[in-house]
Amino acid sequence: MPWNGRSPVASTVINLSLGTANPTHRKRFEEVLAQAGRAIIVSAFEHQGCPLFPGSLDPVIAVTLDWDCPRDEFRVAPRDGRPVFQASGYPRSIPGVPLRKNLHGISFAVANMTGFVARELAAGASNSTLQARLIERAAESTVTRGVSS
Repeated sequence: MPWNGRSPVASTVINLSLGTANPTHRKRFEEVLAQAGRAIIVSAFEHQGCPLFPGSLDPVIAVTLDWDCPRDEFRVAPRDGRPVFQASGYPRSIPGVPLRKNLHGISFAVANMTGFVARELAAGASNSTLQARLIERAAESTVTRGVSS
């Protein structure tokens, strides 16, 4: 993932749906992330309890799968001192195709969360305010559903 961190737009959102669990790649991802500039990377945090790279590293927007989360919402749960966002692992429905018969999984959760990130940036969030705004949005959807944490 070579990247020079220079972009003609305010922020570039990069969806890395799947990561690697291979710890030998950690250092290389840390080097690339240090040079990512304004790029916002959204990636899977873990798979079956095993950390994934780059999703388990700061400043990546970390995502886990929540089968019970509606597609139009996301949640947040602190893990290891940082926010980890939870999103639906289902794509948009296809008429006549049962939900579980369609493709589904962590890559769709990351894609769904990437859409929420893009929506916040379009609404005026900056790189420095993005995670705080996402946490606020997650709290708002929890309140509107009547769920208390």
